[in-house]
Amino acid sequence: MNPVLVLGCDGNGYGVIRSIAKFNRNIPIIGVDFNPKSPGLFSKYLSEKRIISDPNNNGENVVKDLINIQNVKGQVKPYQINQ
Repeated sequence: MNPVLVLGCDGNGYGVIRSIAKFNRNIPIIGVDFNPKSPGLFSKYLSEKRIISDPNNNGENVVKDLINIQNVKGQVKPYQINQ
């Protein structure tokens, strides 16, 4: 099963992580954030967490970090959740 990347693991991202896990605990969830102290990165539902570059300081490195995650994890499909 393809993993789900949750970009931004602040309060809203943490809610997304919990919702995905409630829906199906067999889906691997990768939490991705530039802040290592984001609450969602400490969720028990994550199969993995990744710290990426700060998008406010270096947007190009963020893209490289995300491409690297895809290269390591295989096919990852992006989805956008709007507030």
